[in-house]
Amino acid sequence: KRQLMKCFEAFYRPENMFLVVAGELEPQEVFERCNKYVRRRAGRAAPRLPEVHEPTKLCSKTVVERMHVERPKLLVGFKDVKVPRLGPMLLRRSIETELLVEIVFGKSSRVYQRLYEKGLIDETFSASYLADRGFGHSALGGDTDSPEALLEAVVKAVNGVRDKGISKASFSRIRKRVLGGYLRRFNSPETVALRAVAARFLEYNPFDVLGVVADITVEDINRRLREHFKESRMACSTVLPDGKP
Repeated sequence: KRQLMKCFEAFYRPENMFLVVAGELEPQEVFERCNKYVRRRAGRAAPRLPEVHEPTKLCSKTVVERMHVERPKLLVGFKDVKVPRLGPMLLRRSIETELLVEIVFGKSSRVYQRLYEKGLIDETFSASYLADRGFGHSALGGDTDSPEALLEAVVKAVNGVRDKGISKASFSRIRKRVLGGYLRRFNSPETVALRAVAARFLEYNPFDVLGVVADITVEDINRRLREHFKESRMACSTVLPDGKP
């Protein structure tokens, strides 16, 4: 509890806060209310986090745990390297790799359909990419009755896609869908606010997203395919039910 309170006092401070306000409001009234109710804390300034350089090597290739679950679960991760720390370059890296992951493992992909038809995955399967200040990774997986067979199939699928490359047709179809998804997000004030906060802390303009998506080419995606999906940067985590072999 003491450590949690020290963390709260150190970082949950008004000077670390970013406020997004939307609606039919008078800006001056918002500023006045903020000045009235949000005050800087007395005492020491908020500490600055040290700059951490993410190592390129994996911490562990394989992790197996037994837990109270009904079915086995498998999660496969691919570590990214040389991830930009901030700004437009980080934004572009994120969008390029999100597109790549969706093309290869999205629910409309051939890989997904083959894995589903073989009974290796179900509706719990998902794939995504996350990048932040100097680190990133893609992760895919879900519930499966055959973790080892699914891992083998994923490795085979990744190697097959790397050998063949991403076609212009697949790229164009997924890019249009992703672009439509970003446009739909503007219908939700909450989503716009969340995006604005994330962009503020990572130092890019949230309204640049659409232009970045439109600017990405199939050559960019094939470059990311060769860079990102490497077995040397792959790790897997398996959760098995308690008391079962």
